[in-house]
Amino acid sequence: MFGIGIAELALILVIALIVVGPEKLPEIAKAIGKVFSDIKKATEDVKDTISDETRKLAEAAKLNEIEEEVKKTLDDAQKIEPPDKKEDLKKEKA
Repeated sequence: MFGIGIAELALILVIALIVVGPEKLPEIAKAIGKVFSDIKKATEDVKDTISDETRKLAEAAKLNEIEEEVKKTLDDAQKIEPPDKKEDLKKEKA
């Protein structure tokens, strides 16, 4: 936990007990715990939001790739000239 050993944690608790007093120490510990809990929740929310947005961007990029492929295929298809019907009729008669 933050690189603090048991000896350092005990020293911090003793100093907090002396400075704050035994009456207010549980209230302060509860408030500190709530702050850490709120920070953890906010961090998880940010991670989830970033993950969702990243996924949406990846999907949009994939859709853009597919759209470009479809446009290219349509352009290629439009370049193909239809067979000349007169030529086909001549070939059939021969």
